[in-house]
Amino acid sequence: MRREGEVTDSDTRTLVVSKQEKIYADAGINPETVLERIEQIKKMSKESEVKGFRGFTEVNQDYAIYVNPSDSIELLEHTRNLEGGKVLTVAGSGEFSQAFIDLGAKEVDIVDLSWSGCFYTELKLAAIRQLSYEDYLKLFRTLNEENAIKVKPYKDADYKIKTWKLFDPVMYPKVREDLSIQARTFFDTITQPGNQELFTFKESSWNGPVRYRRPDSDDRGPYRFSNTIPQLQHRELFEHLKQRLAETEVTIKVGNILEQGDYSNYDYVYLSNVTYNQQALMAGKLLSKGAKRVGFTLNDYDLGLAQFNSRSSNPKQYRFSRYNQDDSKSPEIEIINQELDVYGYSKPSDTNPKESISMKGKLIGIDRRSGYGALMEVTQVIK
Repeated sequence: MRREGEVTDSDTRTLVVSKQEKIYADAGINPETVLERIEQIKKMSKESEVKGFRGFTEVNQDYAIYVNPSDSIELLEHTRNLEGGKVLTVAGSGEFSQAFIDLGAKEVDIVDLSWSGCFYTELKLAAIRQLSYEDYLKLFRTLNEENAIKVKPYKDADYKIKTWKLFDPVMYPKVREDLSIQARTFFDTITQPGNQELFTFKESSWNGPVRYRRPDSDDRGPYRFSNTIPQLQHRELFEHLKQRLAETEVTIKVGNILEQGDYSNYDYVYLSNVTYNQQALMAGKLLSKGAKRVGFTLNDYDLGLAQFNSRSSNPKQYRFSRYNQDDSKSPEIEIINQELDVYGYSKPSDTNPKESISMKGKLIGIDRRSGYGALMEVTQVIK
């Protein structure tokens, strides 16, 4: 029997869903605009198919879902001093916020331009709240199966043409009522017959509406862009995350993480690889807007780490990509925590002059299994 004033799990879920629905609604996102957005995605898919873009569908990334992370979730788990703090992060594939919740952040704000990415993150968090460890893995079967891929099956032609589902539609009803009406509208619609391109993907789904960070094979074996997600490895870790989530205030908002005004109320801001080759520059701009610490990730085959290690004695000591692996015995993941002078800049163009910012920061570590496998953190602009 319910006692007067007692707050049940059902009450809490209702409050979470109502709050999230209002945040979306205040941004003009409602079931009708969600359906319009889906039609826009379908139109992009059809237009790119007509163009024959590289043999697969291309959709603007702000309309896409990332199935799995290209950043290292294991490295994120080494972010320090977040207990009781407030974090701002992009949605990504949904695991970034999970890592920060797992580390004890009491408030996590998720801001992303992709409506689809926000809804997918909401789905993953709702599943953690409501499902058992076993049912969570059943719902996101793709994560389970893909992480178990070995070199031999990856080279099989059957694997390369295999179609994957974003999640198990049979398990979906178990969490459906714990989603906002906007997210429910999105997932109810894309799982309907005729919308397969919005719900399934193949090994070649690199730039489509559902983006899969596929393994690449070289002398070291396959690369897993969806490298190990710690909280999914054991039931105990999952239960720890579930408890942490129950104690954390989470908000999800569609928007640009680089345009959030004053950042001084955040203890940590995570950009992932937003803006790609200008991550360091953008991180410096956020420091100038009050951010205390800004984390971001780098790959190693465009601008790479050269600009960040240029003042160290051995600029190439941390090169890690599949094109720069001279030592096959290098550890897959390496926690470094080396302080560095970080130099972020943009290349000049006809319309924009060159920008540059020097900062104090550190290289947290590298994960040689990840596309964006270097985790950086900056804390101070050098005048």
